[in-house]
Amino acid sequence: MAVNSPHGCEKTPGGCRILPERFRKPTPRAPIAQHVTMRVADSRVIAPSAAARRIAARTFLEAGELFGLLAFRVVDSHAHAVVACARTDAGEFARRVEIALRARLALGCAFDPARLKPVLDQWHLENTIRYILDQERRHGISMDPVHDGSSLPDLCRWRVVAEDLAERVRALVPRLAVALPLSSAELQAALPVPALLAEAAAAAFALPVLDGSAPVACLARRAAVRVGELEAMRRGVVAEHLHLSRRRTEQIAAGPQPEPRMVYAVRVQLRLRSALAAR
Repeated sequence: MAVNSPHGCEKTPGGCRILPERFRKPTPRAPIAQHVTMRVADSRVIAPSAAARRIAARTFLEAGELFGLLAFRVVDSHAHAVVACARTDAGEFARRVEIALRARLALGCAFDPARLKPVLDQWHLENTIRYILDQERRHGISMDPVHDGSSLPDLCRWRVVAEDLAERVRALVPRLAVALPLSSAELQAALPVPALLAEAAAAAFALPVLDGSAPVACLARRAAVRVGELEAMRRGVVAEHLHLSRRRTEQIAAGPQPEPRMVYAVRVQLRLRSALAAR
């Protein structure tokens, strides 16, 4: 049993002092996530085009499946990410992303050692995610207004590559509120531009461009044809902008229907790009 001392401390029967609560050091907390910052050694722009930013996005999403990825954004010479894992695992995540980016984007330069900062509580996690998604405004640049190189499309289900990211964020950060490029009303009011249909489909599936015969490209084209129908575009116009023959477009339209989530992602991407282009 502890006894009081005249100086406000308590003593155990063995004579050990127990400091009052206000003088005790806080118990170390285990981080709930890691904030990872990656920078190219010569400060060159990592992804200077929309196609490159979509390649980078797929790289982060694929690597992040094993490390609890919550958010990322490629800015210019650097990139940020938050992963819900241990520090050593966060280092491995950064290593895999950097190796893949150098190969896929032909960077020609190594990355500086990744910086890892522990995220210690819920408030810190929410603010870190908002900080990452808001990087362009903080740096005063506007390379990527449609967020091809960030996790915002995944969080909002405007991209169909990693649906588990949105579920993970909602489970761990249920009160997160982030700024969107456009309001829901602006998206609804946007007049879709047929010339942007292929770009919208590529963005929804994190493809650099909409071409080739890979299964993911075929799914993207199928979703784009369906969006063209929903937006009352003429079949010939859809075929022209998707670089398909009229007959092939009709075959796709008559074939298996794409999943609703794919159609939704392409449709929002189209309206987002159309609205921003009209500004």
